[in-house]
Amino acid sequence: MKKYSILFLTVSLVFSASSGEMLIKAPKKQMRKIEVEPQPTRVESEDAYGPIVRHDSRQNYSTITLVDSSQNGYGMVSGTTRPLFVEDEGWFMAYRQYWGPGESHGRLGAAYSEDGENWTIYPNINEGMGMARYPSAVGTGDFPYAFWNEYTNEGNGYGGRFYYAYDEFGWDGGSFGVPFQGDLGWNDDKDQWVGSVAYATEGSTDHFLALYDDWFRDGYFLFKQEAYDDGFIVFGEEQLVLDEARDMVGGTEDGSYNSSAIITMNDDGISYLGLIGLFSVDEDGVDCDPEAVSPGMCYHTPIFKMST
Repeated sequence: MKKYSILFLTVSLVFSASSGEMLIKAPKKQMRKIEVEPQPTRVESEDAYGPIVRHDSRQNYSTITLVDSSQNGYGMVSGTTRPLFVEDEGWFMAYRQYWGPGESHGRLGAAYSEDGENWTIYPNINEGMGMARYPSAVGTGDFPYAFWNEYTNEGNGYGGRFYYAYDEFGWDGGSFGVPFQGDLGWNDDKDQWVGSVAYATEGSTDHFLALYDDWFRDGYFLFKQEAYDDGFIVFGEEQLVLDEARDMVGGTEDGSYNSSAIITMNDDGISYLGLIGLFSVDEDGVDCDPEAVSPGMCYHTPIFKMST
């Protein structure tokens, strides 16, 4: 019988509307409503930042492990981020870390485990910043990485700006260096949120892609690795791969009918983008107006795009 590991951190589920006559616009800053579940049993502990959570469910030959405490986890709130990476090198996790009552919970925590049961915690790897959102975990054969965006409140939008950090001594090296800015051309018009990161290897060559929603310019922008040196990544200029205002029913200050986008890449270098969205015209070429009494044949649908 298989043995499963259950890790305690914040998890949320994502749902989207599918009816053409009753379309629900998701809020701009929080993409989906979070379902509230019954409260589990809480056990106080001096060994964790917060209380251990003990669920009253059958274990079914599972091992339940407390990794750390997280508040407003934003790890799986959209289904776009990948907060947990598991490969031969081990398990690696990135999350917003609980920092005590009344504190801001924008500090980014990371954790490593060789077997999924015993964990090493790396606290506050975005020290000096403290506004981390939407983290993802990625790993190569040599290094574990955390990707996220900082809510800087700069510029014309919310100031979303994406960063990454990696353990400079390799897996379980215990040395996360200063975070690096991913977009070297960031300016006041950019507002990067809800990132999706893809990694692939071709022989001894590593490839990274980072895809971010821009909440000010209403588009999906791709950053491709241009250089790589012993863990350090240099991303090239942004590429607009999907224009929400042009290709779909655009968002407004009240929200958007389109989800965040996710990206993946195979070892041949072919990448795929996917999201749930609302095209700007229906199958007959008629403009979609979800606010109209009869919005036409306008439905939420899976949208994909493939690279060359």
